[in-house]
Amino acid sequence: MQATRVTICNSWRRFRALKHDVKSIVGFLSLTALLALSIGISSVNATDARQFADYPATEKLSGKPAKIDSSSDDRFQALRPVVQEIIAEDIAKGPNFAGAYRLIEVGCGTACQNIAAIDLRNGKIIWAPIAPSAGVLFQSDSTLIIVKEDKHHNTPRRYLVLQDGAFREIK
Repeated sequence: MQATRVTICNSWRRFRALKHDVKSIVGFLSLTALLALSIGISSVNATDARQFADYPATEKLSGKPAKIDSSSDDRFQALRPVVQEIIAEDIAKGPNFAGAYRLIEVGCGTACQNIAAIDLRNGKIIWAPIAPSAGVLFQSDSTLIIVKEDKHHNTPRRYLVLQDGAFREIK
């Protein structure tokens, strides 16, 4: 009788563990589906008011990317050396924005990012006039940056265009 009771107890423990694992898996899958849906909705709605194609890049990089011209940029010099090195390595990958620029995001605290475009033809750094908390959307063949809406910090979606070597907000 004792052996049967131990077997039933062990089976019950395994069943409870399995039941817990199934609940965890179902919860994880539900969360994943919800996250995928919200990302999909964000991507679909991200270009409602402005289209990347309406702001085409007219410049292209020919040749290798230039080194960063940090001598005239106090904000870049204020970054920790390790961050400067990471950015320098990143620009070697080539343009990812507006045909001839590398867009970078540098953390400036919790839910804060400084955005800069580095002109890969001459190494000049152009800082965006905002520090978004929810990130940005951009494309390599467009001068448009869409600053994502952040409902937690009550910041609306905004639009920036890189034009004549500076960022300009558009309504």
